[in-house]
Amino acid sequence: MGSVSKITAVLTKIADMIIVSLYFILCCVPLVTLVPSCCALYQTASKVLRRDVGNLTPEFFRTLKTNLRQGIPLSLIYLLLFAMLFGMKQFYDWKGVETNLGSVYFVFVLVFSIVLACVSYYLIPVITRFSVTLMNGLRLALYFGSKNLFTMIPLVITFAGAAALVYVIPYAVIIVPGFYAWLWALPVEKSFRNYIRNEMPDPEAHEGMWYMED
Repeated sequence: MGSVSKITAVLTKIADMIIVSLYFILCCVPLVTLVPSCCALYQTASKVLRRDVGNLTPEFFRTLKTNLRQGIPLSLIYLLLFAMLFGMKQFYDWKGVETNLGSVYFVFVLVFSIVLACVSYYLIPVITRFSVTLMNGLRLALYFGSKNLFTMIPLVITFAGAAALVYVIPYAVIIVPGFYAWLWALPVEKSFRNYIRNEMPDPEAHEGMWYMED
């Protein structure tokens, strides 16, 4: 019975990852909801998939709605940055790697993409968890990133691998977002707990909350 229960639990978790991935994909379709969708994906993965707290569908759409006001302007900024990166890639394809200018653009796009991924790694969870302005959220994201650089880098590399997997096998998109968010939450939530306990003026106000359990 024990092994059957474990198999059932694993299959249930996989099913939940697929469901949250489909929610995420559908909610990203308008593009301007990209950031709120990422917030909903992260919150659902960290709370429901990892902690088994709450229900998947209500949690996802509640978080999506909560982050619309702040997330839509941020989504527009991301879309502008993506358009800029795409333009740079087109320029690189035109110039070619064999030219000096093409090589410079290749390096710039690569470095810019890595920096954007690293900032986003903590920015999305920060604006999901804390009531902060966008500028304060960015400062917090940079703070967490600088203090947890060595735990962040493997997840950023894993993100690149996940994107490559979806590119090669498009059908993998039905589970990859949920599975990646499940991985993403582990180091981020640990960083958040340490910050709340050691840096915030009122850590007692957070005691007993689901995200404070080690």
